[in-house]
Amino acid sequence: MTATAHPGTERLAADSNPWQIAEDPHLDRQTKLHRLRDLEYFVRQVEVATEEGMPGESTLPSIDEVLAALAQLRPHAEAVETPTKL
Repeated sequence: MTATAHPGTERLAADSNPWQIAEDPHLDRQTKLHRLRDLEYFVRQVEVATEEGMPGESTLPSIDEVLAALAQLRPHAEAVETPTKL
């Protein structure tokens, strides 16, 4: 029985370096943000799976690297604020 990759993971494997995505001159800003958000989600899912004892992918960047690349593309005026309780 062969393992089937989840849809879109083949692109994530190719886009696993957040700095290459952020600095790619062929991608527009929106595409870069979209790919970095996808990578962030994927890395977080792998971290959760690893914490639950499932083997993770050792070639993925750290979540800090992905967040730093995202921060580079987002001016402070566009920063997404996390809602807080009142």
